Amino acid sequence: MAPLFKLPWSGSDPIGSAYIPQARLDGSAPLRPSFAPRIAACWVAALIAIAAIELTEAWLSWKNTLQHNGRWISSKVALRTGVVNAVAFVVTPRALTGSHLDMGAWLGFEEVLFRDAIALDHLSGRIRLANNAHITVLFGVDEKLGFSGVRFSRDPHFPSAVVTGEPDGRFTSRRPLGPLDLSDRWARFDLRFDGGRTRVSLDGREVADLPGGAPREGRFGFHSGRRSVLIDDVEATGRQRGLPARVQESFHNTAGYAPTLAIALGALGLLSVLGALLARKRGPWPTLVQLHITAGLMGASTLWILEPRLASVHPQQGPVLNAVATQAGFVSSIEFAPAVLDRIRAALPSPPGATRVVFLGSSQTAGIGTTHRAATFVSRLDATLRARRAPGAPPLTVINAAVVGDRSRSLVDRYVTEIELLRPHLLVVNLGNTDRDPVELGAQLERLAVFNAARAIQTVLVMQPTTLEGPPSNQPADDWEIRESNQRTMRGVAARYGLTIIDLHGALRPHHDDGFIWWDGVHLNNFGHALVADLLLPVIEREVLRFERGRRA
Repeated sequence: MAPLFKLPWSGSDPIGSAYIPQARLDGSAPLRPSFAPRIAACWVAALIAIAAIELTEAWLSWKNTLQHNGRWISSKVALRTGVVNAVAFVVTPRALTGSHLDMGAWLGFEEVLFRDAIALDHLSGRIRLANNAHITVLFGVDEKLGFSGVRFSRDPHFPSAVVTGEPDGRFTSRRPLGPLDLSDRWARFDLRFDGGRTRVSLDGREVADLPGGAPREGRFGFHSGRRSVLIDDVEATGRQRGLPARVQESFHNTAGYAPTLAIALGALGLLSVLGALLARKRGPWPTLVQLHITAGLMGASTLWILEPRLASVHPQQGPVLNAVATQAGFVSSIEFAPAVLDRIRAALPSPPGATRVVFLGSSQTAGIGTTHRAATFVSRLDATLRARRAPGAPPLTVINAAVVGDRSRSLVDRYVTEIELLRPHLLVVNLGNTDRDPVELGAQLERLAVFNAARAIQTVLVMQPTTLEGPPSNQPADDWEIRESNQRTMRGVAARYGLTIIDLHGALRPHHDDGFIWWDGVHLNNFGHALVADLLLPVIEREVLRFERGRRA
C-alpha cells in the first residue's frame, strides 16, 4: 500500500512528514507542494502573532499598578507615617492581578478613592467577596464633611449596612440591610440617586430604598477589611463642577498597547529570521517547522510563566521594594530610636515639680496610621489630661518614647540606659504584638518591674489591641496564638508584682463596628486612636492622681 504522506523534498524527515500531505484522505486531488510553504509560513506567522500578544499582555500586566493607572488614590500613602505595605499596594502589580482590584492584597484594610470629586447620579460595579470579607462602597467622600457608604459583607461581625461617617472614620449612622446573597461568586451592585431617594440593588434586586437624593460632590471608592475583595467593571455617572461626568474602569492596563505589541512582533520576527538563517542549510521546510515549534513554545512560556506569576514576584520588604518606592516619590517619615530621643531632649526641661508620664511601646504607640501627631492616642491623652487638671495641680508632662519595631528586650535596654533622660513618675508600657517569645517577654517585663520598684516608679502594663478580624490566609495562625500567650504572660507579671494592667484588646472589642478603626491588623487610624485614648483615660488619670497623692503624703 502506498504511503499516505510523502515529503516534498528529497530524503525523509519524520517531523516534516507530519505536516505536508501528498494526497488527501478523501482521494481528491493532491495538495500542490508549492502551496505548502505558504500555508506553513502563514501558520508560523499566526503563532508568532499569538506569542507577541501574550508577551504584550504579560508586560502590561507587569506594569499594571495603581500608580501607573493614575486614576485612583490610596488613602494609606497619604498618612503622616507609613503603614506596612501601604506603598507596596500602590507600586507593585499584586493589587491589580488579573485586571481586578484586589482590596485584600498586601494585608488588606485598604481605602481606594477615585481621584476626582463627582456628584453621583449612578454608581455600579462587580464585586467578589472571599469568606468573611466585607467591602464598603463609598460616595460623597469629603476630607472635612465625612462620607457615606454601602457595606456589602460576608462577615457576621460587620453586617451589610448603609452607613454615614465623619472624616476620621467614626460612623454617625448605620442602617442594616439584612442578609445578602454574596457567596463566593461575582455580584453586581448598583446605587442610584434620583427623586430624593437612594436605591441600592444587588444583581438586579433592590435591597434598600432610602431617603436622600444625589450626594454632594465628593470622591467615591472602596474601603475594605482584612480579607480579599475583588472589584471590577466600575461605572459612575454624575456631574463634575456642573458638567456631565462619566467614569468606566476595568483595571486592565491598555496604556501603550500598540507600541508594546509592535516591539514584541518586531523582536519575534527578528528571532524568526535569525532562526531561518541559522537553519538555512537544511532547506525551508525544516526551518519552518522549527519556527512553528519555537513560536508555540514562546507563546506558551509567556502565558504560563510570566502572566500568572507577575503579581507575586515583588518582595514585601527589602531593598528592591524600597528602591521602587523611592523612585515613585514615596519617602517614609517614621522616627527610629535616635530621632525619638532627640525629639525628647529638644522638649526638655519639664516645668519644676511636674508629674512626668512616659509611654513606651512600638509602632502602635508611636502613632503609625495617624494623619498627624496630635491624632495619636498619647497626644490625645496629653491634651485631655491637661484640660482636666484641677486648679493648683502640679504641671503635667507626657512623653511618647515609643520606637517603631521595638520588642521587650530593646525597649527595656533603652529605658534603663536613658532613665536619666526620661525620669518618669508613671511608666505606661503598651506591648504584646511584636514579641515572638512569651518567655522572653515575661523575663523583660519582670526586669522592668524590679527596676521601677527600686526607684518608686509606678508601672502600668497595656495589652496591645488588634483587629477582631482573624489572620489572612498568608499570615500563620500561630501569630495569633503567640499574641494570646503574650497577653497571659503580661497578666502573670502584673499579678506577681502588683502592677496595674489594662486589657485594651478586650476593651476595644465592643467598639469594633463603631466605624473604620484599623489600617491593618495592628495599626489604628485616627478614629481608632481616639477610641484608645478614651478607653485609657480613666485609668491613666487615676494613676496620675494616685502618684500625686502619695507624693504629697
